[in-house]
Amino acid sequence: MDTPTLLLFYKEESQFSIQLTEAIRNILPVCFYAHLSPGLSDLFGKENILNYYGSNYKMILKSKVDPPKDENIRRLLFDDLGVIERFYSVSYPQNWFDSRILKSNKCFGYFIEDKLVAVAGIHVYSEEYKVDALGNIATHPDYRGQQLGYKLTSALCFDLQKSVDFIGLNVRSDNEYAIKCYKKIGFEIAGIYDECLIRNDNHSF
Repeated sequence: MDTPTLLLFYKEESQFSIQLTEAIRNILPVCFYAHLSPGLSDLFGKENILNYYGSNYKMILKSKVDPPKDENIRRLLFDDLGVIERFYSVSYPQNWFDSRILKSNKCFGYFIEDKLVAVAGIHVYSEEYKVDALGNIATHPDYRGQQLGYKLTSALCFDLQKSVDFIGLNVRSDNEYAIKCYKKIGFEIAGIYDECLIRNDNHSF
């Protein structure tokens, strides 16, 4: 990405994260995206929060997943790129989609009469470190409320559990439908963070 991103989280005590933030401020970029545990963005000053994108949950999968039996689900390949991009332009236009994820073969689509109506994919995947982060999950507006997201994400998680030990995802804290869906699959909330674009007026590096 053109703009770098800072990820900084604490579990219970914030003091060490605060000390670290203060210690590195002068070497952070002039402008950066940030995923920060609650309160940490205040260290940069409210006037330097150029954009606040909202509060988000980090969720992790805590149980084994059974695959749904549905013949409409199939693995998406790089040859499907055009269809996928058209799907997101209608179903999730603000989504950040990197076509390279298709090379992992860890992206699934739901088809009704040969029309792609839902997608579940990834943002991060590593067999070496046995970790994955889900992403790019969306359903076409005309087909919502039919549990397609639940079926697709379940199929994806079942496939991923063959090669990774840790599956996580990020979701907006006000997206009640998605959170309910993920909890039904077996995800639990592990933390909360703020997403924002920050101007760093202490930059000196």
